[in-house]
Amino acid sequence: MGSLIPFSSGSFRFFYVLLPLIILVSLFHLSRKRTLFFIALFVPYLLFSAVSAYLTHLNPHAVNSSLSTDQGPVSRIILLACLLFSTFLMADHAMKKDMKSKANYIKVFLFGYFISMIIGYIFFIGYYLGAVSIKWISRFQVLTQFYGKENLLRFSPGSYPNEYGNASSFVLAVLVLLFLSRTELKKQNLFFNRFGSTVFMAVYFLLALGALFLTETRSAYITLTLSLLYIAVSSHLSPKQIMMTVLKVVPVIAIIYLVIQRFLFNINAVFMLEYNGFFAAYGSTTTRFLAWHLAYINFSKNMILGSGFGTASGIHNTYLQLLFETGLLGIALLLLALFIFWRYYRTGVIRFKRQKDSDIRSDLLWKITNIGFIHVLWFATNNHNLNHFLTWFVIFLFLIRYQEKQTARATKSADRQA
Repeated sequence: MGSLIPFSSGSFRFFYVLLPLIILVSLFHLSRKRTLFFIALFVPYLLFSAVSAYLTHLNPHAVNSSLSTDQGPVSRIILLACLLFSTFLMADHAMKKDMKSKANYIKVFLFGYFISMIIGYIFFIGYYLGAVSIKWISRFQVLTQFYGKENLLRFSPGSYPNEYGNASSFVLAVLVLLFLSRTELKKQNLFFNRFGSTVFMAVYFLLALGALFLTETRSAYITLTLSLLYIAVSSHLSPKQIMMTVLKVVPVIAIIYLVIQRFLFNINAVFMLEYNGFFAAYGSTTTRFLAWHLAYINFSKNMILGSGFGTASGIHNTYLQLLFETGLLGIALLLLALFIFWRYYRTGVIRFKRQKDSDIRSDLLWKITNIGFIHVLWFATNNHNLNHFLTWFVIFLFLIRYQEKQTARATKSADRQA
């Protein structure tokens, strides 16, 4: 829901306020000491970044305004720590739940997105009907943008356009996966019973597709394509099945496209804007390459320690941002933490067994998590998503899609006794 609750201005999201409370409550219900060990692995990197952020705060003149608009590097590292701690602690609590309960997290996400999307359409239509002012809309969005000579309002309720486009792409991919699994889901009374019907899911899909298009986010178009390819491969769809699905969906989309083009606004102009933004000499792609080059120049002055946490937060590449800001030493600490985490984490968990009552749920959770990583990892190459909800939601899904070996043994023993 992002900033639909206008708690503050700028890039601050309302759910940030809840993080300290989540950490405190989760600590009281901590069930696995291993979770504290995993969190501790990342503390050296966070401490190093905190010192770097403090030094950046003391020397604000070292920050190039064209590379960073970050006015509070210290608060940003505190936020990063809160996101990491709360995600691990919530996963500790959720991991011991059954697969049915874990699947509910997907439902909650889809419901939250649906509410934000409906509000977004009210904003968008209201603006063009003259019923809602842009000043009023801006109170409920992280960033309000217009695009190109056509001066089109970019769709971004409670967020900013690129972030919402990425979330829209994720939702669309999840809906496609649910639709392809609808027969088995209906048999087990999952998802479709809660959302009402296949018709509702189809309407949801078309609205989300419209939202994605109106965000005018090229990166989201790419991630949706990659996700659909992953779904086709992982679902073992035959060429005939893929063709039949395409033949059902494409005509509907084409009709909607033609209606909008004829009676509402010029969609072709939007595609031209996207094309020019990618290939034009002063388009967004070119300016980002330039920003990466300038950030590298700052980084090259001190490759070991980096240019300082918060000095490259606006270069639209999370990987380069972390490297340039914290240097080779910081990246080494982060990679070491990730390596040790994965090595120890995989020794204490096991992927859910394929059982008659949980097969479709575990399979869906596994695939949805992979779809999430496609979106998060690709988006990080051309934007900044370190503090985005989707980033940490996907990490949360990754942590809970496994089952503890101890729990798995207990379940197996109970099944034998039964």
